[in-house]
Amino acid sequence: MLPSLHRLPLVPTGANKEEWTPSMGKLLQLVIVLDCTGSMASAMAAVKRAVLSVVDEMHAKMTESGIKSDDLSENITVQFSLITYRDYRDMPACADPLPFGGPDAVRAGIEAEDATGGDDFPECVELALHYAQTKLEWEDKADKMMLLVTDAPPHAQGGVGDYYPNGAPSQYKCPDIWTTVDRLAERGVCMTICGCGGFDSHRRTPTIYELMARKTNGRLVRFEAIQGSLASYLGTAALEEDFVQNVLERVGGMNLSEDAYNQAVDEAMEGMQPMFRSLGAKEYAVKTFFDVAKFDDAKDSEGVKAAFRSLGATDDDYGDGHGADDDGPPAFRSLGADDDMGAPSFRSLGGGEESPMSPPAKVMRSAPPAAAHKSHVTTTRDRLRRRA
Repeated sequence: MLPSLHRLPLVPTGANKEEWTPSMGKLLQLVIVLDCTGSMASAMAAVKRAVLSVVDEMHAKMTESGIKSDDLSENITVQFSLITYRDYRDMPACADPLPFGGPDAVRAGIEAEDATGGDDFPECVELALHYAQTKLEWEDKADKMMLLVTDAPPHAQGGVGDYYPNGAPSQYKCPDIWTTVDRLAERGVCMTICGCGGFDSHRRTPTIYELMARKTNGRLVRFEAIQGSLASYLGTAALEEDFVQNVLERVGGMNLSEDAYNQAVDEAMEGMQPMFRSLGAKEYAVKTFFDVAKFDDAKDSEGVKAAFRSLGATDDDYGDGHGADDDGPPAFRSLGADDDMGAPSFRSLGGGEESPMSPPAKVMRSAPPAAAHKSHVTTTRDRLRRRA
């Protein structure tokens, strides 16, 4: 008999995690973190359409595959949350998370948003992740997933065109983004990151997000490749997360040698490849221009910037919005301004952290090197071995 899936009923806006109890089986919590700046309209529409179908897609995947495994839970309840963000000039820069509940609330939340705003090239991703880490009520025993959909990097990762080169303004009390990523990883939150539009034409951005995915045992994919089948992709990813966590829980406590652990992983994966193969499809890969393994020792944004410099990255590795032939940061290169000066305001004359003047449109230079790396396509087996 195939395992059955508990179909989460559509619940009113504001429903929260109290509707789940351990007697209902496994709980999977999925927070959607969505860039809502002006370039993201089509992605927002796709996410809105997909979220109501995720649970049905999980059920269809199980039924159609005919695959049985002791490492797939018999009953899975899925809860959703939503965090929308833009940048620090927008009010609010980042919305408070919706409490975990049914998909209707997330759909309504996205419908209430317009794809507008944004500031410089990076957006306040660091604040959105901080809110996910600190403001959501994560269940200790739940599987935890994050879907981050964006076309721009976080602040403070180097390069010109960043009006907040030190990260979030002080009033937000937001830690360094890599501290937050480590805390999410410690809590067991797996990040699926979808890069949209010209995401991989800006050389630092894919590496930054590949590193995030690596740290949280997730994956980086091209949004346009999965946009038409997003509900199916998320449903499969949710089943994979259940499978991965169950295998890790079962095998991780056996105190096995590396070889024995890998053998146990191979045995768990026997017959499962057809169910999860689509998650690691080569066409989903995002180009990266730096070897992400070189960033493993980076503990914070300064470490990430140092790693980029050591690999030959230059200050214009992602654009400043002033055109491919422009030679400098927004206003004052001829006066000797430092490339990391941040906002093109009169900061040196005593300006604080106020919003910058007249930010450029998000039109970035595209400058891929002659020989680009191709990002590794993360498979289910990779995820299991990464946690060994």
